[in-house]
Amino acid sequence: MTASEDIEEEQVEITIEGIDAAVTKAKEEINKIIDARVLPLMIDFLIQTSRKTEKLTDIPPDFYLLIAGPNDSNITEWEGGDDRDIKIRIPNPHHPASEDHITLAGHRDLIAEVREKIETLYQKLKSTTTSVSVGVPRAQHRFLIGDRGDGIKALLVETGCAVIVPPLREEAGDKVVIRSETSKVAAGLSKVLEKAAEVTLVAVDLTALTGKDKKGIAHARNLYRYARRQNLFSKLATEGVNLTIPKPSTVMAVAENHPSITFEIDGKDADAVFKVESALKSLVKSLPAEKFDSIEIDPCLHGILIGKKGAGLQSIKDQFNVYCLFESQDDSEPEILLVYEGSDEPGPALSGAKDHMKHLASTIPDIEEQTLHIPRKYHKIIVGPNGTTLNALIGDQSDRATRVNVYVGGKSRDPEKQEDVVVVRGPSKDMQRVVKNINDHVAEAKHTEFITSHVEEFTIPVDYSKNIIGRGGKRIQELRDRFGVQIKVDEGKVHIQGVKKNAEEARKVIQTIVNELKDDTIERIPVKNEHHGHLIGEKGTAYFRVR
Repeated sequence: MTASEDIEEEQVEITIEGIDAAVTKAKEEINKIIDARVLPLMIDFLIQTSRKTEKLTDIPPDFYLLIAGPNDSNITEWEGGDDRDIKIRIPNPHHPASEDHITLAGHRDLIAEVREKIETLYQKLKSTTTSVSVGVPRAQHRFLIGDRGDGIKALLVETGCAVIVPPLREEAGDKVVIRSETSKVAAGLSKVLEKAAEVTLVAVDLTALTGKDKKGIAHARNLYRYARRQNLFSKLATEGVNLTIPKPSTVMAVAENHPSITFEIDGKDADAVFKVESALKSLVKSLPAEKFDSIEIDPCLHGILIGKKGAGLQSIKDQFNVYCLFESQDDSEPEILLVYEGSDEPGPALSGAKDHMKHLASTIPDIEEQTLHIPRKYHKIIVGPNGTTLNALIGDQSDRATRVNVYVGGKSRDPEKQEDVVVVRGPSKDMQRVVKNINDHVAEAKHTEFITSHVEEFTIPVDYSKNIIGRGGKRIQELRDRFGVQIKVDEGKVHIQGVKKNAEEARKVIQTIVNELKDDTIERIPVKNEHHGHLIGEKGTAYFRVR
């Protein structure tokens, strides 16, 4: 026998609130409705039908496809027509989760019938089938699976074998399991290998071409950044050939102890795949390390280099045939990558471009930096939602040749190295203006914090918490808006923070509500969801009569 779990139907409580006499009368009315309408229906319901949901937890995923049958034929047979109240869900074995099991839902008798059939088939399959595993490169697993598992289902129909592919994640491994009758396993294994071989897959490691030492990895990163920005990789793919480009986060995380930046090329036409592979290698070869250089220019001066509508960068390209690529989109890093795009010796052009950029930067001598000591709890207030507050404090810089950069928490990007500081850097006059704006903004935040720092804390009966909160939090939000304070209610504990007078008034109102509730009597009667309509009545007539 396999283990199973019942999932019982939920019972919902009806709450009656009011004075004692009214509550007693309402309860009597509800009981009359239950006796007259609901109880006979419940008896009839229990006699005629009894629904449940059950999970079969002892059947391994290796057997799911064989139990479902080719094209889910067994599921179709067991579910039958619309007159059979039974639904069967068998998960995809190639995408298993620890809690994902065969699930049966419907009439108890039909569930028992289908469960017995599944368990009988499972025991038979255990004794009549065997399994073998074969290593297939993970990159080819998706070709076996097909669109939404169609490839796996087709293999079952064609060979009678269940093919179980591990989840598409790196730690899942590359072993593919084939399960069937002993006489069919060899044919299934042959078909799996044949299907995997239908698609030619080639992996190209960028660091294998640039070098796996420190310099080679740095060149691979620079080449990747430039080619990706210029869409050079995507232009290599041809019809029927896919080129999978590694993500930037993967490339930037490459280290010397595991140097690999892998591109995958796949397609059914082997010649076309090899052609794209050759084109990728030719692209890398055309961009040697000698064509790359970098220069550090104060980020505050990047605007001078860029020029109005990019005219400065275009001028550098026209003069030196050098493309400039900035380290970060937010213009906060000093490094600028230089790439020579010409066909002559790259050294003189790169040197000339660097000298030109240094000269432009030297024309602005008054760049200053000031460090403000501001506790981290105010950093979010300075930055604001999506950086909007910080942008407002800095002011519009779209037409400025020089910029002000603000480093909240210091210049380190590592969250663990954030400090109680805000660094402001830029032209002297603009820098002083931004410093004043930040200091004024923090001072205002501190003043507001002091004014609204009064706290009222008290307890109420836990059962009344939901009455203070209201349906969907509506009532507590009304109280917050009414008094302009923060209110939190958690398991009978009430926390109010804000202006002293407002917080005190909010407390009085909440305590008044609680005192009124204490004068009421509450009875809870469990009634199933499907019978609520009878209690409410047509257009609410029974509900209003109870009230």
